[in-house]
Amino acid sequence: MAGHSHSANVKYRKDRQDEVKSKLFLKLRKKIESIIKEEGEVNEKSLSLARENQFPKEKVYQIWEKVKENKEISFSRNFYQGSFGIFLYLERENNEFTEKLVEKFKLKKLPLSSFPNHFKLTYSLKINLKKESENL
Repeated sequence: MAGHSHSANVKYRKDRQDEVKSKLFLKLRKKIESIIKEEGEVNEKSLSLARENQFPKEKVYQIWEKVKENKEISFSRNFYQGSFGIFLYLERENNEFTEKLVEKFKLKKLPLSSFPNHFKLTYSLKINLKKESENL
C-alpha cells in the first residue's frame, strides 16, 4: 500500500521535530551568547537558561571560548528595506562597508524588532567577503 511505510512516517516526523529543535537551539544560542557578552563570563543566568531548555552545558562553555577569542570584534546588526520589497539583514564587523552599501542601493533602515514578528524568511543568501569590496 502506497504511503503506509512506517519508517518513512517516522523519518518525516523526526525531521519536523529536529527542525523545531534546531530553531529553538539557535535562538537559545544567541540569547546565551548575548548574556555572556554582557556579563563577560559564564554565570548562573546563562547556565540556568540552558538547563531550563535542555541546552548542553558543554555548548555554553564553547560559546564562552568563542566570545573570549573574538572579544575585540564587535558586530553591527541592521535590518534594511530595499526596492521591490527586498529586505536585507546585515551582520558586519565594521560599519564602513555597510554605510557604502546603504548609500549605493538607497536602503531604508528598519528596527530589528520588526523582522522576526512580521516577516518570514523565504530565501537566504549568505555572502562572505574576504576583502573589502564594493562589487557584489
